[in-house]
Amino acid sequence: MRRSARAVLGFARQAACSGLVHAEGTVMTATSCSSSAALLPPAAAASGRAAAAAALPAVRCFAATARPQHNAEPAAAEQQQQQQQQRAYERTCWQCGTPLSAHDQFFCPECESVQPASGDPQYYQVFDLGEQRFDVDAPDLEQRYRALQRRLHPDKFSTASPLEQEYAHQQAAVVNQAYDVLKKPLRRAHYILNQAGLGACEGMTITDPELLMYVMEAREDVEGAADKAQLARLLDQNTALKDKCIQELATAFRAGDLLHAAELTTQLRYICRIREAIVEKL
Repeated sequence: MRRSARAVLGFARQAACSGLVHAEGTVMTATSCSSSAALLPPAAAASGRAAAAAALPAVRCFAATARPQHNAEPAAAEQQQQQQQQRAYERTCWQCGTPLSAHDQFFCPECESVQPASGDPQYYQVFDLGEQRFDVDAPDLEQRYRALQRRLHPDKFSTASPLEQEYAHQQAAVVNQAYDVLKKPLRRAHYILNQAGLGACEGMTITDPELLMYVMEAREDVEGAADKAQLARLLDQNTALKDKCIQELATAFRAGDLLHAAELTTQLRYICRIREAIVEKL
């Protein structure tokens, strides 16, 4: 199967240049990048496609040089975020009517009543982290999370009104959701891209032939692993690849290259899927 997988990958490299790979993953008739025709024999093509489908069902096609096209502009997303911040300044406490600032997300500074949760919470604002950055201090994030958990614990509102208890429950759910997103690099990257109007990256596929080969072969290795020692080696290899991808992703975000960040986020998503398969079998 691995030999067939290599065959279809080699053909895919040629197809990426000449347009031989259809959007649905089927092979089309066309001339290659060179002057002579370079089509895979029908039997080999069928065998290669079967190997690729067995090794990685999620991967349907790829073009080695293509980049995604996005219609939404980051500037529009930034303007929307500014409007949301402006609306936050217009809030008042439901209990005493005190004007609330953007920092008064959870409690009224005057009567200390819990405030209702925002319908569109900004996760970085939940933890007062400032502007959205991919680089997050994990221990600091956890400390902020634990502090909010303690303040919103149900025991602290056992004698409060049913309405305030409901608000506390809503706010605790927002804190949990925000932490669940920001603590994971992959989810954090998706969130930042979504906020910038690049949510379509979640439907992207791998465009790096070498990474595609790793994904295909790793699935075979995981499925055929005979003992935990072999799985542990696969996990170490996956960890190194994941850490490298996260470093490149952080660099792309710092440089403001969101298209490249979207591509790297897609790569990280496939790497994490392999990791989940390894951990599940350990």
